[in-house]
Amino acid sequence: MAGTIEGGRQAAKTNKQRYGEDFFKIIGGKGGSISSGGGFSYNRELARTAGTKGGRISAEKRARSIRETGYDPLLRRQSRAYTRTSPEDSE
Repeated sequence: MAGTIEGGRQAAKTNKQRYGEDFFKIIGGKGGSISSGGGFSYNRELARTAGTKGGRISAEKRARSIRETGYDPLLRRQSRAYTRTSPEDSE
């Protein structure tokens, strides 16, 4: 029954039997208290670096898509800036 509502109820019942009625209260209290101070809110340089990498990857994917298809998914229209014209069209 894993992944079902009934399976979740059975797992909760088993955990309470094994570890006591306050099992979920205890593990819920540990949530933020065991943090070692990592993450983006504590390290602004790490956040900046990760944002730069993500933005660059996203921009590269978008540019490649526009070059290949001529369609800009963000603007939801054909992109005139990236559409290729053949030499015959310019004459």
